[in-house]
Amino acid sequence: MKRLFTKGRTAALLFAASLLLALAPGAANAHYFGGKFPHTNGSWLYLGWTHSGSYYDQAAAAASNWHYTPTKLWISPEAYATSEIDFYGYNYNATWWGYSVNHPCYGAGCSYTWADEQMNTGTLGSQSTFIRQKVATHEMGHGMGLAHTTDSWYSSIMKQGSLDYNTPQSHDINDINTLYP
Repeated sequence: MKRLFTKGRTAALLFAASLLLALAPGAANAHYFGGKFPHTNGSWLYLGWTHSGSYYDQAAAAASNWHYTPTKLWISPEAYATSEIDFYGYNYNATWWGYSVNHPCYGAGCSYTWADEQMNTGTLGSQSTFIRQKVATHEMGHGMGLAHTTDSWYSSIMKQGSLDYNTPQSHDINDINTLYP
């Protein structure tokens, strides 16, 4: 009888240990839409951005936030006809703060031509400049191919909602460097 009890306890301990390992936070996972802008590994990714409507300063800050990360991103203002990331600031009469649409497609292996970054003045109008800059930086991350992060154990500009930071964090930088090596 004692031998059965010991085997049962050992099995229970092994099961509990494997469950803890499965639930414990390990290395953070990358979060991508599946597509990206055409890019040659090891080279710089040059992206132009433009703006229409409200929140020019926040769009410029978002471009600067991503441009000055330790990545091979070169993000600069361009004319609308040649830009890859286009910011729009209008009242969309909805509850979201920002929204990104990547063209022409979503999904694995998709090659983006441009992205629309939509800033909702209806919901952002009452928010601080800090929050509007966070939203612009977050939406630009979507425009480059990053998806939302939901893991609570690390900081990421790609989390939804109010945050204590409005710039890309180390996880975001690692994701961009993985997406555009």
